[in-house]
Amino acid sequence: MMADEVASVHVPDRTRPFGEVAEGESDAGSGYDYGAANSLSYRPISGNCNALAAPAKYFKGEDYLSAVVTFGPAFEGPPGLVHGGYIAAYMDEAFGIGISHSGLDVPAMTGTLKTIYRMPVPLNRELTYQVRLTGEERRKVFMHCTLKDSDGMLYAEGEAIFLKIDPALYAQMGGK
Repeated sequence: MMADEVASVHVPDRTRPFGEVAEGESDAGSGYDYGAANSLSYRPISGNCNALAAPAKYFKGEDYLSAVVTFGPAFEGPPGLVHGGYIAAYMDEAFGIGISHSGLDVPAMTGTLKTIYRMPVPLNRELTYQVRLTGEERRKVFMHCTLKDSDGMLYAEGEAIFLKIDPALYAQMGGK
């Protein structure tokens, strides 16, 4: 039967370690390239191997992480503009990648996300999300994000509270 044939196909597990900037590269000219063998490359929001995503490149600064993305026509909401849901989704993605590179010693997940839209975001413009960890209080990790173009125009900003998760519980949920 066809179902038996499909069930017998072995698909190797993809790893989930986060990428690293190579020695000598700066946050201005390099990005995290996870590669096709890494499950992060297939993320629904910014995976560079996911045909439905607008791939983002990530750059780590001293106390921030930047995500550079260009939204094409597939992300259109109002005519010529990016749909606001994608703005928020990529912001959450940038927060998550940022917190994973922050040095936090336990996993954390989005608890709340606040997106403040300052201006409509045009399609086909290179944009930069810049996220910073701004504080911690017990299980809460506070973060801030801006979304700007290369001219410094502020299109959106956001705040997030991530909640620290017990590593054992996170592993039970499928995290590593």
